[in-house]
Amino acid sequence: MKSFSNPNTTKLIKNDFIEYLSKDMDEAQLEYVLDKALKSAGSDRQKIQEKLSEVLEEALKDKDLSLQAYKEDVEAWSEYLRGENKEERIEKAKNISLFDAFTDSKKYFQLVGATSLELGRDLENLPDFDLDTFLEQENLDPVYLEEMGTITFGINIGKFTKSALEQLKVVEEIGLTKEILFANTTFVKELNIKYFIKTETEEKKDIVGYIPEIPDGLNKFSDKFREYYVDYIRRELGIASGGFVPYGQKYTRTSRPSEFASRKAEIKTEFSPLRELVINLNMGKEFNIDTNFIFNEVFNNLEDLKSEEINIYSEDITKEVIVNIQRLDYLNNLLDSLENLKELKAYELNFNVGIPSPNKKEWKTALKEKIDTSKTDALLMKPFKNIKLAIETRVAIFGNYDFSYYSKAGEIKKDKMNDHLNEIRTKIIGLGYEGVKGGI
Repeated sequence: MKSFSNPNTTKLIKNDFIEYLSKDMDEAQLEYVLDKALKSAGSDRQKIQEKLSEVLEEALKDKDLSLQAYKEDVEAWSEYLRGENKEERIEKAKNISLFDAFTDSKKYFQLVGATSLELGRDLENLPDFDLDTFLEQENLDPVYLEEMGTITFGINIGKFTKSALEQLKVVEEIGLTKEILFANTTFVKELNIKYFIKTETEEKKDIVGYIPEIPDGLNKFSDKFREYYVDYIRRELGIASGGFVPYGQKYTRTSRPSEFASRKAEIKTEFSPLRELVINLNMGKEFNIDTNFIFNEVFNNLEDLKSEEINIYSEDITKEVIVNIQRLDYLNNLLDSLENLKELKAYELNFNVGIPSPNKKEWKTALKEKIDTSKTDALLMKPFKNIKLAIETRVAIFGNYDFSYYSKAGEIKKDKMNDHLNEIRTKIIGLGYEGVKGGI
């Protein structure tokens, strides 16, 4: 970049800053020039950042340039002038710099048609958001769950151990019967009973859920949800002022210089991680696996088990798993949180289901003296009361309603000017990430 010692150069850079901040398109490719200059600055990088920060702050404090910035968004400026006392509004804008607007909340509120920062509302006692009506209007489920594939519970018996084969051989020599074989506690102790739950899917999740249902993609849903939310606050609660503040407003970044000129502001809505937890599901009533069943299957597959692990049981449990998930208090708590007027959001949940096998140590202990099927039946059923449900909860925050100010009597809140100033503020923050700070 050129030397800052030339006043004309500093003036040009100030103009470039204001145009970049207030226009949708970066016509001067300021970001590209700035990025290139800082990368090639070497040891002078910090000095250049400090000088550019001074120039940016001067630009933000320049009332003429600030007025130019306000007028750049024609719709916002027209809305600002709408109503009585047009000349008074113009004079007010002339005397409020961008620096003033972003460091003095009273002056900011004057530009967006609000009074000074006086709460005027008890935010701790806001009524609940009427989510039910929105869901009814849009025909959406409060909690939507969808399996990624068939969820199957199965039982495998592991290949016989050396000890089990020796005991089997002894029984075969005296005359093999099911009763004699399974009276041999040493043989039964060596049975390797394995439970599993698997899903026929290439996804890394068994079930995906949304609270509430999101049928047409997150962005389309968020638009409808936001419109209803703002309308509800203004229509049902009678709050005509204030306004919606989108969450996560940012500017798309590109790698090719030619694309900087067409860079647009965007509100990027997406799910991000919130928490992970594991909950136990008690599904004991849905299953009936007993010792006699295991013994019958083992006896019928003795030859195969001498050389390999085999599957003896398989059942589709998709419906049962979903029903049990729907009963979770955790989902109801997430649903209830959507009724908080302070923040508009939705949840995505990824579920994975697992089951432990019967405990080998407990199995051998139960068979220490003799085979007691009441004990082994209990051990076979115990894992069904402790099915592991891993839940990854993700949240998409759409934004919130700003209740912190209210309009003057008979005056319309300037939503477009508010949006315009928010975009300028966002770009200033972005410059700060490059080490160019405007003092706000």
